[in-house]
Amino acid sequence: MEDEEDERVEDEEEREEDEDGEEEEVEEEAAAGSASSDTSSVYLRGLASLPTRPIPSYRRPKIAPDGETGWMVVESAGCHTRKVSGILGLLVKEHFPGLVQFAEREEPPYTFAHYANAPDATDLLGRTFPNKAERVKAELWNFFRLQEGFEDTADVVLTKACKRLVKQLHYEARVQAIITYHGSYLATKVTKKEARDMALTKEEFMKVVPCWCSGDP
Repeated sequence: MEDEEDERVEDEEEREEDEDGEEEEVEEEAAAGSASSDTSSVYLRGLASLPTRPIPSYRRPKIAPDGETGWMVVESAGCHTRKVSGILGLLVKEHFPGLVQFAEREEPPYTFAHYANAPDATDLLGRTFPNKAERVKAELWNFFRLQEGFEDTADVVLTKACKRLVKQLHYEARVQAIITYHGSYLATKVTKKEARDMALTKEEFMKVVPCWCSGDP
């Protein structure tokens, strides 16, 4: 059963990456200093950025829940055309809490429940949320408006979507580290499909720690 669950998560991750990859990541040229003809064609995927804030409420796209973890655009507003899953994925990374006290021990935030155990900090607007999970969910509404009448449903769908994204985050980090290492240090291009069947040593992984968790042990 555990193997079947792992396969299901990997299949879902691959599908979600194909659908939302452009929202969460952008292709960048290989690291500076690798301008030779051998490396100029190697590209690395870098973390995308969130739309510039603040966004006036009337310019935020209006959305409504669609299924268990999906969303549909009810009304475009012209400010951006980003997907909800892409924005959420970036917020999960931006508010990655590092090591968390969970079940009486300190460990990485493997699940969204770990985010719920991580204390929030006051931001530049003076806002403090009960925990990192509530911070991630609340900040989605800096970029979108919710269709009236879907408040209760939206919170359930949003929580389920975040749970899925946090699981994918750790799976994605390994695959992306392999791609980045080969591009930065070996000047070779590796696809995601190839990277899924490859490995790095601990020392190699530590050379390509994702920027969203580089400040955490």
